[in-house]
Amino acid sequence: MLPGLDSSVADRSLQFWEGVGFAAFLLVLGLSAWIIKPKTKGWTFQLDAKWLLADGDKKQGDNPSADLEAISQLQKRELAEHMEDYATGNQTKIDNLFGLLQLSVVLLAVEAVGFMLDLTT
Repeated sequence: MLPGLDSSVADRSLQFWEGVGFAAFLLVLGLSAWIIKPKTKGWTFQLDAKWLLADGDKKQGDNPSADLEAISQLQKRELAEHMEDYATGNQTKIDNLFGLLQLSVVLLAVEAVGFMLDLTT
């Protein structure tokens, strides 16, 4: 007890569950910032009209009577294959970010439980 006070002062040192909740809170903040941070490297998106036109001209070559429908279908097929490759490559990154989001939700629950246990003890 302090002089002049009728009641004792509560211990305000950092308690275990308070520390757990605070650590989980900081981890949730860090993971959330990482998840929403704009990411420009490693993602694959490419729809280049100039490339499509140049590819069509290359396939047509010097033959003006080339079957433009066949060339168009071939380009559509190639484009679909490229898009599938891009989607497959990007899916790994999306899966990783989703895993971080799930971890963040678990840490948020740990934070809530830690603070609740601290209030009850």
